[in-house]
Amino acid sequence: MILAIALQTDIKSIGAYCGFAAIVGLALLVLLYFSQARELRRMADRLEEQEERMRRMPAAAMARSAAVAQPTPQARSTMPTPPPPA
Repeated sequence: MILAIALQTDIKSIGAYCGFAAIVGLALLVLLYFSQARELRRMADRLEEQEERMRRMPAAAMARSAAVAQPTPQARSTMPTPPPPA
């Protein structure tokens, strides 16, 4: 009987610690959730701004930027080739 009472007290204290740890964990998850939502909103805003800049860019500047983005044939030959898949 005494052993049962001692175990019951230990189980109650362990349960209280686990409950407290769960509340702390949920609080951290909520903070991470809102942080990620803010970062995603910021990235979406940057994407919209980039699309708006691309729409306003003249056609000549777009062709020039596309030409700069393409590697030259000489540069392509110096790039390492990936190994074949195993």
